[in-house]
Amino acid sequence: MRNSDFGLLFGFLLLIGGGCLASVYSQNYNSSQTNSSDMEKNKDVIIKLTDAFNDRNLTVIDMLVSKDIKENRPGAGQGVEATKGFLMALQTAFPDFKTTINEIIAEGDRVLVFTNTTGTHEGPFVFAPGIPPTGKVLSFQTADLYTIGKNGTIVEHKDVIEIMEMLQKMGAIQFVTNSSSLPSASPSP
Repeated sequence: MRNSDFGLLFGFLLLIGGGCLASVYSQNYNSSQTNSSDMEKNKDVIIKLTDAFNDRNLTVIDMLVSKDIKENRPGAGQGVEATKGFLMALQTAFPDFKTTINEIIAEGDRVLVFTNTTGTHEGPFVFAPGIPPTGKVLSFQTADLYTIGKNGTIVEHKDVIEIMEMLQKMGAIQFVTNSSSLPSASPSP
């Protein structure tokens, strides 16, 4: 086989293999909605959800979130009532809170959004039970992954919430900042 024949064969196999990989990728990620206008619509759903949170608009949340949304946060509960419950808990702790979107990315039926939420700590906070209100303006960041159903509502939500700095400013946790504060380790034999 000549080098040019090998190159043609390799290119053909790469084309076939790439097509198979693309097929597997789309099956794994439920990419039934792959055109860019659907992905833009999905991003719009999440932008509207963020606006509804900022406006404390439960009616819009009911329209955007599936009544049986799957929440993947331990202790959050399930369904749209869990989503609204989180909003109410956030409003209790930070009555003036505002969430801003830093980045939003859509792929198929999924939307990934990075947000920053800032507000004045004036009430009990679900992630810091027993900590009295501080009156401080605090913020936390999240990465949220939403799945949008065929009917355009949010059917699943996963998140990672970065609240360590906020909890420290509340006095809920304390970081050890120097090695002299650490317990002594006993020498090994």
